[in-house]
Amino acid sequence: MKFALIYQVQVPKPWTDESEHQRFRDIIEQVCFAEEMGFESVWFMEHHFGPEQSHSSAPDLVLAALSQHTSRMRLGLAVVLVPVHHPLNIAERIATLDLLSGGRVEVGLGRSGHPYQLTPFGVHLEDTRGMWEEALTILPRAWTEEVFSHQGKYYNIPPRSVLPKPLQKPHPPLWGACNQEDTAYLTGKAGFGCLVITHRGAERAHRLIRIYQEAISQAEPTGNFIHNHIAANTLAYCGAEREQARTRGAYLLDWYRNMQRSREEQNWQEVALEDIPDDYKFHFEKGPSGGDEVTGRDLVERGRFPMGDPEDCIKFVEQFEAIGVEELMFNFHLGPVTQPEVLQSIRLFGEHVIPAFRR
Repeated sequence: MKFALIYQVQVPKPWTDESEHQRFRDIIEQVCFAEEMGFESVWFMEHHFGPEQSHSSAPDLVLAALSQHTSRMRLGLAVVLVPVHHPLNIAERIATLDLLSGGRVEVGLGRSGHPYQLTPFGVHLEDTRGMWEEALTILPRAWTEEVFSHQGKYYNIPPRSVLPKPLQKPHPPLWGACNQEDTAYLTGKAGFGCLVITHRGAERAHRLIRIYQEAISQAEPTGNFIHNHIAANTLAYCGAEREQARTRGAYLLDWYRNMQRSREEQNWQEVALEDIPDDYKFHFEKGPSGGDEVTGRDLVERGRFPMGDPEDCIKFVEQFEAIGVEELMFNFHLGPVTQPEVLQSIRLFGEHVIPAFRR
């Protein structure tokens, strides 16, 4: 089992002129400390127009800064929102980041289930699946061919030398977001690594992992190699005293779930029901994790999240190790959590949780 951090860059109100600046400074300190404590990678999501919940609209820039403060940690994007970026721009920026980091980049590619953050870029929901699939064929060739060209439905690229080239050969590992059955299958079939969310429980994650595993066993790789790995992300809080840590974790979880509800309410206000494509019905119909009647404390007590003392967190990791997850990403940076609390969670993981899986 590999241990990682993952960030949405949450900046809760009330804000000051220094709020965002300080949040990024805190993240740099956290990641550097996590590398010392045995965490092997750090991942950043890409989101747009999400006040408080996510100020991570340029994750490659954050990772570029972190590449100069760390020496071993892998640097992951979970995920690049393909429809809002031209594939050539993605290829150039990722290659530059790979060079700056000494070849430590991991690249997740997705399309987003949130129309609120897509449509301002001129993206039509019915096009996102096709744009994603076409970009998957473009990136590996842009990174590996001296002169590259492409003619497709969404992108027409005349012969060009796409520069720079990434340090990792033939190219950085590629991942796909496996949030529903069809994307789990397509990700495996493409030969990419699998990124799943644990919020809906191990049973749901296991179903998606089984679909992915079956598909990758018959992969027709889009990239230049098959990247058969499974990673999952979760929300976390670890404290030395169990009851106190569970109470605080439940409070942070409720903050997060309230923000999720607000985002879901906002997400579809500008989209008419008849304009929702079939492959977005899953995102439209799903409700908040656990249901409105369930509290954060209920979810903590059920072991849905690693929130509590180190023993609670070890038990959480064990259940996902058992279903094939090879890397767990922990979001300790939740809403109103303080810097000392995040550093405490990282330290307790480094002292107790990570050693339990170093067999």
